[in-house]
Amino acid sequence: HPMFASDRCVVSTLAQALDLAERFPAERVGVCVDTYHVWWDDRAPAALDRAGAGGRIAAFQLADWITP
Repeated sequence: HPMFASDRCVVSTLAQALDLAERFPAERVGVCVDTYHVWWDDRAPAALDRAGAGGRIAAFQLADWITP
């Protein structure tokens, strides 16, 4: 539900996003990797390898967050 979007998510890891994306052709469905959202996942490097090998990285967002 959109009301919970700020603190809950159905897809919370890159691996989960890939599980969904891989149901479709890579030319049609990819993932957006955002370092701000995946930094905490110790399995993110393996998921990045998987995404790259499968041609699934459609966009890459490098976090530019600066704490004041």
